[in-house]
Amino acid sequence: MSDLSSRLAPIDGFRLAAIRHTGRRDAKVHSRLRPLPQHTSSDRRRCVYCADVGAQLHYQREVLYERSAMSTQILALVGSLRSASDNLHLAEAAVKLAPSGVSVEIFHGLADVPLYNEDIDQPRSVAAADRLRAEVQSADALLLVTPEYNGTMSAALKNAIDWISRPFGAGVISEKPVAVIGTSHGQYGGVWAHDDGRKAARIAGAHVLDDLKLSVAAAHIRFASVHPVDDEEIAETMPEILTSLAAAAVSRRC
Repeated sequence: MSDLSSRLAPIDGFRLAAIRHTGRRDAKVHSRLRPLPQHTSSDRRRCVYCADVGAQLHYQREVLYERSAMSTQILALVGSLRSASDNLHLAEAAVKLAPSGVSVEIFHGLADVPLYNEDIDQPRSVAAADRLRAEVQSADALLLVTPEYNGTMSAALKNAIDWISRPFGAGVISEKPVAVIGTSHGQYGGVWAHDDGRKAARIAGAHVLDDLKLSVAAAHIRFASVHPVDDEEIAETMPEILTSLAAAAVSRRC
């Protein structure tokens, strides 16, 4: 059965048991996935081993189809609270450029989340924080979009990470796939802020995808007359980032 097990890996705890051949002739145990050469179609119908292999293959196809058909939900947390923020526009580009099977939703309401204080972190005591946690919990992955303020991420995003990291080790961000992107007016596009965002998310317990990067420089010039969704580089890079982030989320579900 070792050869068969290696060829037909179990899915979701579905395991093959050793089943003896019960065809019309001698009882045997199959050592190959392929039916025995002497099997006729009627033999295969009566062979419980072949029937079990067929059922397993059918089950695997059903599971893989179901997984591929599921839409991956990515929640974007935007660190800038300004209504005309370039980073908000970048998140809007993620919504519009999401590939098939991936849905991106922007969380609106970080401005309502108070600074983290363990004294007020009680069940149903802070509605805005409860909603943030609920939406992060229901998402398959997170896209953190932040400007760079004084060489680091925005206070609004850091505060959001603080709320979703508690209780520490069991927060809703725990093991959640995360990518950090953003834009700024500086010449490096906010890379310090994005590196700090990855560090904070990782310490909070997230599964941070370090290779997924997009730091767009000189936002005030680059997006002065064009929305990020119409920017050639972003139109090419954003779907790649979202595809990789979604793949990490699907792998986590499996």
